[in-house]
Amino acid sequence: TKGNLWFGTNVYDLMMYNGDSLVCFSEKDGFSGGRVTGVLEDKEGNVWFSTSAGLNKYDGTTFTLFSEDAGLSNAEIWSLMIDSKGVFWIGHNKGLSRFDGTEFENIDIPKPNILNPDVVYSEDRITAIAEDKNGNLWLGTDGYGICKYDGKTYEHFTTENGLADNTISELLMDSKGRLWIGTYWGGLGMYNVDGFTNYTQNEQISGEEISALYEDKNG
Repeated sequence: TKGNLWFGTNVYDLMMYNGDSLVCFSEKDGFSGGRVTGVLEDKEGNVWFSTSAGLNKYDGTTFTLFSEDAGLSNAEIWSLMIDSKGVFWIGHNKGLSRFDGTEFENIDIPKPNILNPDVVYSEDRITAIAEDKNGNLWLGTDGYGICKYDGKTYEHFTTENGLADNTISELLMDSKGRLWIGTYWGGLGMYNVDGFTNYTQNEQISGEEISALYEDKNG
């Protein structure tokens, strides 16, 4: 809300540009360090950073780290989302965690039966999280497709259902309710009421690995 631009890096910690100068944050400033995989601002104006060392909260002055000693089951975070109710969802190497700002609830996501899954990093890793208009979570996995989670039950979508690739790198729920899917080996896909459309396989967009998606204000 302050108009600052935040940049998370792979090995050079965290940077912020305020319009005049570039400010760098590292462990000496209280930041956890490590690979930055997500940046979010909550409704109070705190900025949250998911990293390979845990979840950082920045209140404008001080960093607070929430990691395994705070109850997070795995500190190497790959995806971060605040849902419509203000709840944090965190995807890491051991599955999914729910965070209310104080306590973690760690959730093991079941796997569909995949023959020879093409796992890049960890077979329990949750790589991406998106929320639909009904409050369901859509979870990207490392080799096991997409899992739809309603808080109680799980529904799996894999290449057998038409998904372009079972190894997911990014998910985006757009303003029309369509789920856009970035994969490691199958390029770009989309899911809606008509099923899956695979733009790379249909040669409408090139590139096998799609790692970031964004919808602008014009849709």
